[in-house]
Amino acid sequence: MLRLNVETKQIIDSSRLSLRERIGILFRLQKYTLPYWDKILLRGISTLILSLLFAVPSLLMPQLMDDALPERDFGLLLKIALLGVLTYGIIRVLGVISGAERADSTAFPCNIMSAYTIPKIALKIKDDFLRHMQTLSMGFYTSRPVGEHMFRSTYDCDDAAYIASEFIPKTVAAIQRVLVLLFVIQSFGTWLLLPVSLYLVLFLCIKHAITNAVRKWDRRYRVETQRLEAVCREVLVPWKLVKAYTLGRIVKFWYGLQASRSSRAFFMRGLLVQFDSYFTFVALGVFLAILNVITGWLVVSESLTLGEYAAIGTLLALFVRPFEEMISTFQLFRQKLVPAERMLETLTVRPHVADPARPKPLGRVRGKVELNNVRFSYKDGVEVLHGVSLEARPGEKIALVGPTGAGKSTLLSLIVRLYDPSEGVVSVDGVDIREVRQEELRKHMAIVPQTINTFTETIEQNIRYGRPRASREDTLRAAHIARVDEFALQLADGFSTRLSEGGSLSGGQRQRLCLARALVRNPQILLLDEATSALDPVIEKEVVRELDEAFRSRTRVVVAHNLLNARTADRIYVLDEGRIVEVGTHETLMRCNGLYANLWGSDAVQAAC
Repeated sequence: MLRLNVETKQIIDSSRLSLRERIGILFRLQKYTLPYWDKILLRGISTLILSLLFAVPSLLMPQLMDDALPERDFGLLLKIALLGVLTYGIIRVLGVISGAERADSTAFPCNIMSAYTIPKIALKIKDDFLRHMQTLSMGFYTSRPVGEHMFRSTYDCDDAAYIASEFIPKTVAAIQRVLVLLFVIQSFGTWLLLPVSLYLVLFLCIKHAITNAVRKWDRRYRVETQRLEAVCREVLVPWKLVKAYTLGRIVKFWYGLQASRSSRAFFMRGLLVQFDSYFTFVALGVFLAILNVITGWLVVSESLTLGEYAAIGTLLALFVRPFEEMISTFQLFRQKLVPAERMLETLTVRPHVADPARPKPLGRVRGKVELNNVRFSYKDGVEVLHGVSLEARPGEKIALVGPTGAGKSTLLSLIVRLYDPSEGVVSVDGVDIREVRQEELRKHMAIVPQTINTFTETIEQNIRYGRPRASREDTLRAAHIARVDEFALQLADGFSTRLSEGGSLSGGQRQRLCLARALVRNPQILLLDEATSALDPVIEKEVVRELDEAFRSRTRVVVAHNLLNARTADRIYVLDEGRIVEVGTHETLMRCNGLYANLWGSDAVQAAC
């Protein structure tokens, strides 16, 4: 039976990170909070005051129940009431500043400080992340799926911003409340610390076990959900193939199977989350019931007053909340640690292709390109170019031909410095391109790769992506050379027609659009990697003729899939297995009766002729 090939992104368990690694991640992220130290300090002070005020209502209980009510002292009752109202009002105000949603909570989802700092910290992290990503080499992008880069630049950066801005304040707030409440509780009797400590130990142990089970099923749910998304992607992207091959039943079976696995994991996670909430509620109830029996007996035996009994009960009820929040905070922290580590891991990647410390200026570029004894291997260490040397002088059209996998596209990548050679030199106008800033080098070049990329913008904006400040006249000129105007003007909105993802235009039309995008740069060096392979023969001949005319004085290096395009080249380099095996004009190479002549003599070329 056919199985869908589903690639999933590995889910890493944060428990595999050592304590030192967790602390390291936390402190590395703190640099993003330094610009907001004053606001974080204000929040910390507000939280401390808030923690002290939480105990005030409980401390008023003995005076209310032991003095004001039994003695019918209306003046004291009014003072207690006013003090309680004032305390509640201050708690609400400080709760907004420090991060309390409720009067008895120190959670941070919506408050002034976090609402101000989190987006700014997240924006700074994403800005640094994108800037760094733009400096990384092609090898980094080709070694990972596109979805992973997108995930890291969005969700992982948001999780890192949460850890940077929220973890320490939330933890400090919870600890402050615990210490304050412990101090107040022991003032009614140090014996109270024993049952409280026993309860906390049992509570934390059971809570930890439940939390681990929830995290296990949460990881399982994320894995199954990613697999489900992968199934959807493999169905929706090649939808023509699915329909043409009538794979509907097979797709439905695998989608249903994966959906059921995801649903089961979701159910188990939800069940454990509900059990967690139920356990907390029951444990608190049992704990308070036992202590109420003990303190009630002390009231009956006149060891405690009724007011002290009420105060202790109120304090114990308040005491559990910060522990719950601390556990929730640490659980969320562990969950977000791995995304934050992935983001930081990307920021620590050093580009293999980097600008020199003291770059040389290129000056006015004439366009002479030279490769001298160039060797190159990708990450796997297998050499794909073996001592390649070639030259392209200004005004020349150079063609690279050869069988698939000969290294033609790799040569263009080296010229534009997407990679650096393992050995040898690539130079422009006699200057080693490794000694030049990449931005300065590439502003004199334009490349049309094999992969056709269009954006969800208008046709004109797609062309101007090559040079955003290009004039309307330059844009239309590039469109005419690439014959984009032939189909654009037939559309209802002309060049203002907005393109949709994967649709709107045919493959040949999109390739013409990519070609126009390169031409609008008006480059001194034009690199074409099978840039007309998707065009029909008539349009292809017109485009090649226009290119030869418009760029007669420029350097052109062309990877020719159709050997008819190589025929007009000033010099043809024939590659085979990473080596240049023949060099010459079309007529010279045909007389040699070598590999080029064999390629030219293929049925496909003869038919094209």
